[in-house]
Amino acid sequence: MVEEYTKSLGLLKEYDDLIKKQKSITQRVIYTKIKSKIDAFLEKGGLNIISLIGLRGTGKTTILNTIAKEYDTLYTSGDFLSNYSIALKELIKIYSTLNKRIIIIDEITYIDNWQDQLKIWGDVYQKFLFIISSSSALNLKELSADISRRLDIYKIEPLSFSEYLFIVQNISLNAKEKLFDAIFKINKNEDRYNKLNKISLELPFDLYKYFEDYKLRQFPFLLNENNTLPKIKEVIDKVIYKDISKLDNLYSENLTKIETILRFLAVNEKTNYDNISKNTGLKRDIVEKIFGLLISSQLIFFVRDVIPTKIFKTTKKILFNIPSLRFSLDQIHMSSIIGFGREDYFAFVIRNLNLDIAYNYKQNGYDYLVAGVKFEIGNNKTALAKDVVVVGDFLNMELKNNVLYIPFYLFALLID
Repeated sequence: MVEEYTKSLGLLKEYDDLIKKQKSITQRVIYTKIKSKIDAFLEKGGLNIISLIGLRGTGKTTILNTIAKEYDTLYTSGDFLSNYSIALKELIKIYSTLNKRIIIIDEITYIDNWQDQLKIWGDVYQKFLFIISSSSALNLKELSADISRRLDIYKIEPLSFSEYLFIVQNISLNAKEKLFDAIFKINKNEDRYNKLNKISLELPFDLYKYFEDYKLRQFPFLLNENNTLPKIKEVIDKVIYKDISKLDNLYSENLTKIETILRFLAVNEKTNYDNISKNTGLKRDIVEKIFGLLISSQLIFFVRDVIPTKIFKTTKKILFNIPSLRFSLDQIHMSSIIGFGREDYFAFVIRNLNLDIAYNYKQNGYDYLVAGVKFEIGNNKTALAKDVVVVGDFLNMELKNNVLYIPFYLFALLID
């Protein structure tokens, strides 16, 4: 037993040293919130499981690595523990012997029966703070329903434009609340325009020139990369062949068809299960399962209809979490899918505001309805409904015929 303990401890320290030597970017904004929660636990106790969920590449490992360094604890991961057959109970013993109260496990879903183990040991060892991560929302949602009284969940999103400006350009902005009030708490476009115009005058005039570069660097690890799209495709491949294969026992040929489905979705804004089933040869129930896995892995999501109709039962509006995911899947037809990418990014902003988003399938003068505001996405300037807000690739804001045109780079500042 002593020999096994010594071996496990040596392996953990070696792995911890390796990870901590890796270069990391400037820390994410959300780290401050997580740090406050850690400090509160160490001082007063409380919920003893913190879980970070987010798409691969969004910086979860960087956050955990920073925590390990700052709080002088060990970093480890689910795949490492699984590969070396180190059980969670044994891991807790090692941390306890080293007098470390913060237990970090990156990508915990690689541990068999991790939900049951964490539930048991989280209850037994309440003096320890377990900080875990997963690239899939599915299992952590199941966990939260089971032991929600001991769980805090933080969703790690891709970089916002504000974060990018701060990290890369050293530009610090705080326009979120003013922009939100101007767009969502004012009913008339003329009043919106006047308010937004005042706000824009307080901002640097050249923000637009950074926006296109930012959209290809929403993953923090891409900030210093030149050729970003192949790297993003690697993220997708890992999601399919590592994360999804771990989530569900799909046959290998079905995994390859997941990539085919994603490529199809990249060039189509709407589809249905029957169409996918027909074109891939997969049974409809398998197609439905695959879509569920793609959603839980945070690659895509469905958008509901403004008014539920018969068409929505068969045809679904599907968007990617961020536009660069779509672009990495089909670089040949980039010019024809750029419009879909605009919608991806619009939805990214709205979802990060925790607002409900609905798609107007009838296409009668606007695309989306959000908090009572009608939005058109793109550069369309004709056949628009009254008081529609158009978000597009404009250089400047404009009010024309009671339609408000907002540049994407300004709209993007709605989120921190």
